Amino acid sequence: MTPAADPHAHRRLLLVVIDGLGAVPLRAALAEHHAPNIQALIDAGARFDDAISPFPSLTPVCLASIITGTGPDQHRIPSLGWYDRGRDRFVEYGSSFAAAAVEGTWRGVQDVMVDLNHQHLAEATPTLFEQVQDAGKRAASINYLVSRGRTRHNIKHNYGPVRAFASSVKVSSAYGPDHMYLGELYGSLKPLLPQVGFKRPKDWGGGHIARYLMRNTGVEFVVLYLGEHDHKSHMLGPDATQQAINVADKALGKAMSSLGGTESFLEKFAVLICADHGQTRVHEHAAIEDVFDDVTLFRGSRTSVARDCDLAIVGSNRVAMAYRTRQLHHGHARASEPGYMDGPSDRWIAERGLESPANDLSIFCEGDEYVVLGGGPGGGELRARRDPDAGQPTLRSRLTDDPTDRWVVSGDRDLLDLGDDDGVLTYGDYPDALQRIASALRCVNTGDVLFSSKPGWEFHDIGGTSHTGGSHGSLHVTDSTAPLLSIGLEGATPDGLGTVRLTDIAGLVTSHLGIGVVEGSGAVHSRA
Repeated sequence: MTPAADPHAHRRLLLVVIDGLGAVPLRAALAEHHAPNIQALIDAGARFDDAISPFPSLTPVCLASIITGTGPDQHRIPSLGWYDRGRDRFVEYGSSFAAAAVEGTWRGVQDVMVDLNHQHLAEATPTLFEQVQDAGKRAASINYLVSRGRTRHNIKHNYGPVRAFASSVKVSSAYGPDHMYLGELYGSLKPLLPQVGFKRPKDWGGGHIARYLMRNTGVEFVVLYLGEHDHKSHMLGPDATQQAINVADKALGKAMSSLGGTESFLEKFAVLICADHGQTRVHEHAAIEDVFDDVTLFRGSRTSVARDCDLAIVGSNRVAMAYRTRQLHHGHARASEPGYMDGPSDRWIAERGLESPANDLSIFCEGDEYVVLGGGPGGGELRARRDPDAGQPTLRSRLTDDPTDRWVVSGDRDLLDLGDDDGVLTYGDYPDALQRIASALRCVNTGDVLFSSKPGWEFHDIGGTSHTGGSHGSLHVTDSTAPLLSIGLEGATPDGLGTVRLTDIAGLVTSHLGIGVVEGSGAVHSRA
């Protein structure tokens, strides 16, 4: 008996991720009737909640957090672009063509299409695809970049650039869920729909594939990624994306039409719709490297030797990272190589970074404390550390019952807009900032110092490129919050989920499908 025919079985689950969609543009689209299929779900009882992105609020980091239920400290994807200490080179997941060209275009394609899942993503953090398959159920990924699973898929070679890519990197397969589609690279079943290249698959193709899978297979878990909105928002700004929201909504409608309409679809499927992050309108740009003109900067492995440089600096939209190339992470020396203790300190880097007109906050570690420095006329410094034993007066997060999510905070709380509501942390412009900072800095692949930009500003990437409309990546609320719609979830409370973290979505999925609960941040696991 199939799950759909068994009245006691869990409903199958469709997870839709609309890249870069903030709650404000979505509510505007609903008010202007540009998202009728999402409105139909709301009319049927879907809850509209808020989710907080990890930091940096960039697509590869967020997609990894959604699909593993962990932050960057565990899944190890630190940013859109980063410096690989082990290989002394930049890694680029697609900031721009110019950024990818720094290390070589095909090297960048391999980073995105192969290494992201099979080299960079931590083995210790199983994806939802792996968990679903290990539980004896079937899973599908449609254009979702972080798609590691248990089934081997061969790269299709009937598209010219794909043939060149496969020949160049000598890779012909990857492991994903039972059904995996990624632009022109992979496709598990016929008929396959052209999606116009492999860098930016079109949403309409994803909607058609989702409809086909849900109508013709018994797959229990389907992830549909819709990326056109983020592209349009980067070009036009987040306040000018109503047409792109409508395109994503039509793709959702195409998927839901697989079973004859909203009502009949919801009899068989539960639905989660979320974004990975929001976006901020940008009108100013700066290269963070410009304020480090008196030290030697690594410019890429094809033109620089890391041991001869002081810093590697990587800008990615509205966040940037500085790596000390003469030391390991957070100032630990390469003991076997004399002289590698030389170079600027983390605090020096952080203070110098505040000279950039784009930089809002410099963030780094000193021992077990997380340090935030602010620019502007008043400057300021905030220090925070975890104190799970509550040996000192602490503030606890309102997002979780996790006993380790308690903080001793000193210094200028205004830097992160922190408040104290009878021992409970409250946040304003920088939601869940302490937890997000801790997870980012404890990622083995992250920089020694992180820079979060001011509203309206963006950092150039390593290729010198920036966006004309919208951008994201910073700690700020406009980058860091996303809508979360849910309907039909097993175990969900009648009053909705409230504000959660994107890492909590994995727990909702596993609980609904009856395959256990992943170890994530714990915010909604107790409710499910």
